[in-house]
Parts: sequence; structure tokens; C-alpha cells
Amino acid sequence: MKEPDTDISFDFFEAVTGAQCYYMCDFHRVNHADGTFSYRVVLQAFNRPDIVADIIRNTSGTWQLSGSAEQLPPDVADKLLQHITNRNP
Repeated sequence: MKEPDTDISFDFFEAVTGAQCYYMCDFHRVNHADGTFSYRVVLQAFNRPDIVADIIRNTSGTWQLSGSAEQLPPDVADKLLQHITNRNP
């Protein structure tokens, strides 16, 4: 049987306050077959659609938003990156 390319597991929860609303964030660690990992974050806010943000480590070793996550409000994006950086220096 073929091994899966990724393994996704819940890692931690944080509440993030943005300028316009308060988000409850579930951080899921995505372990890739090549030994690297990234995060998928589910952001939930009252009366707003859920947002899914993918956060990857770039070649220089810093964390960055990927894909549609780049459209998050800057204050929220900065806080998500800070939570991940604090756990993975």
C-alpha cells in the first residue's frame, strides 16, 4: 500500500483579534513526505464565512502566507505568522 504524501494533525488553538473581528483559529500541522512541514489554519468568526489559510516556510526559513491566505487582513496575517514563529523558531 502506498504511503500518503502528507499527514495532517491538529497542533494548537489560538484566538486572534483583528481590527474588525475576533477569530478562533485551529492550527493544523501538515507533515510532508520529504520531511518538511507547513500549517493549515482554519479561522472562524461570528457571522462570517470560515477562512482557510496555508502557511509555508520559504527557502530562507521564514514563514509566509500561501495562496488565498495572502488576502487576509494584514493585522490578522501578522498574528498568525507570529504564533507559528513562536512555536517553530
